[in-house]
Amino acid sequence: MTRETQIRILVSGYQYSREEIVSDANREGMHKLPPVEVGPDWEIWNAPRPLYGHLSWYGPFLSGLLYSAIDPNGDYAEEYREFNRRNDARLLQWVTMEEVIEKVKWYYRDLIEEKEVNMDDFSDGEIIRTYFRVKDKETPYESRRVKDE
Repeated sequence: MTRETQIRILVSGYQYSREEIVSDANREGMHKLPPVEVGPDWEIWNAPRPLYGHLSWYGPFLSGLLYSAIDPNGDYAEEYREFNRRNDARLLQWVTMEEVIEKVKWYYRDLIEEKEVNMDDFSDGEIIRTYFRVKDKETPYESRRVKDE
């Protein structure tokens, strides 16, 4: 039985960036024989317990201190993913502040138009907190895509 992938979303520029997390891997990888560089398309996983991947390392606490990177084209990639899912690891994904603002504007579009709300009146922290409340809501594009398939 396959478990659902748990995802942890980070806002670039306000939380740890992908580069900051991966730099720890490239500098302090626990399993680096032979030396491996994390590619831009590699999946980054985080948990409080050891993980499987093509590279693993310690880093800043998010859902835990342990990280792994999976090369999607590498040997055993699917087995590593499944092991990490079963062990409640979080797949890390990053969004930009522009994506956060667009999602919040879309979700509150009627209220913004009706009340003539200016997004500049809100701090980045307020916008980010709002984003995490509405991030799983479908945008019109996402709704159409699901119905078309």
